[in-house]
Amino acid sequence: MPLKTVKNPEYELHAATTFDNIDHLPEDFIEDLRRMETESPRKYNRYVMNSDEDYDLEGAFYAALMSDALKDGRVDIDTLYEPKARVYTFWDLGLRASDTTVIWLVQFIKNEAWCIDYYENYGEGIEHYAIWLEKQNYIYGADYMPPDAKQRLQGRIVETRFDILQDLRRNPVKLIEPHSVEDRIQAARDTIPRCRFSTKCERGVDGLNHYKKKKNEILSTESRLVFAPEPLHDWASNPADGFGYMAVVRAYADFKGERVGYAKQYVTGKAKSTYTNTNTLTRGLGRTK
Repeated sequence: MPLKTVKNPEYELHAATTFDNIDHLPEDFIEDLRRMETESPRKYNRYVMNSDEDYDLEGAFYAALMSDALKDGRVDIDTLYEPKARVYTFWDLGLRASDTTVIWLVQFIKNEAWCIDYYENYGEGIEHYAIWLEKQNYIYGADYMPPDAKQRLQGRIVETRFDILQDLRRNPVKLIEPHSVEDRIQAARDTIPRCRFSTKCERGVDGLNHYKKKKNEILSTESRLVFAPEPLHDWASNPADGFGYMAVVRAYADFKGERVGYAKQYVTGKAKSTYTNTNTLTRGLGRTK
């Protein structure tokens, strides 16, 4: 049934796909689309068939997992919040002028991570973000900051962003220990299937969908893209890194013998999260089957 616009009731809007205009498309273009249907079905559904149930970007780390979350109804949830549960915040700091600071606000409900809120800004001091958090009226558990939060700030009596936040916040402020980017990405991949995302996290969800690998400029051609293993640093890397820090804490942090984000019955012993000489996080907690 055609949908009429509000501002222009004389016009009608019709949903259409690329193939509704097939008589005017070049044959080689149609062949490319058919090849895409086989080689990249998610991308085909999204961009050719106008499906709203698939994310797919070439070289993206999490797009397929986020597509599954979208199909499962775990994205764009209006009433995602448990008033009795504590809220944990996970930060990625914008240390350069072009970077933004992002905060994911997460509740750990049973064996799931509920991403209930998200905030992003740039050019502001830590005080700005502390005030914003207080205005949300959540019951906070702890703030988790990345390892670079201990970098010194010139011209400040309090030397680091970590120290500043400790002075401003009433709840514990914790520093996430150094780990490899590969560990952070894998932890995020393990966590997304157990995540739910509020409508307030739209910008963060977009970042997860667009977080991708660097393009290999030497090996890539016009018809075939080749990607390097490391992530591209762009706007999407900030929300993706903040989410990744949450995933690392969920996977490895020890709270009185119990990993945050896991129901008590999953824990069989005290966590022994350790770090190798290369700062690669290693898993040390047993779980029941």
